[in-house]
Amino acid sequence: MCWQRLPVDATQRSSWSYNYTLWNMNFRDQLNKSKMLYSTPNKDNTGAVVISPKAISSAAQQIVAALKGTYRPPGGSNKMPVNGDLSKALYVDGLSPLARTLLFNTSGITKDIAGTQEIRRRARSITNSIRIYYGLPSFLTVSSDENHNAIMNRLARLAETDPYFQQCSADVQRMHSQVIKDPLTT
Repeated sequence: MCWQRLPVDATQRSSWSYNYTLWNMNFRDQLNKSKMLYSTPNKDNTGAVVISPKAISSAAQQIVAALKGTYRPPGGSNKMPVNGDLSKALYVDGLSPLARTLLFNTSGITKDIAGTQEIRRRARSITNSIRIYYGLPSFLTVSSDENHNAIMNRLARLAETDPYFQQCSADVQRMHSQVIKDPLTT
């Protein structure tokens, strides 16, 4: 028996986890190649604000604590859990200005990475713009009544061997028999 080699793409496409793994590798690659935040000591005494690694570490710890905490939404009075959402962590009370700056930087870093909250926010903005330009959408479902709806008649319990059908009164059985013969006559 001769072995025939399969193309690599066919074997990878048939894997259930390959597409997720490839997306995950692409996501991490984009994240690692994105803009980074770093701090350096102020050596030239120009009066610029110095952000020390200790201050960044403290701000990061505040953000981690905020991801497990609660926030008050803008215009809202009840506190709600953050549940690990960075976009909600910005509204947690007690964050330092540096922690808020880090959250804004995170938002800026992830604005072009697929699958992040910032992409969803951008898509929501585009959808809202379309809604403003074209107006509110109208959805209307029109269905006929049960007697004249072919799908309803097909899915209805009309088999004569059905236990429900056998327990029905004679009038109901007569009506079901008529529907089975000609659904449009009822």
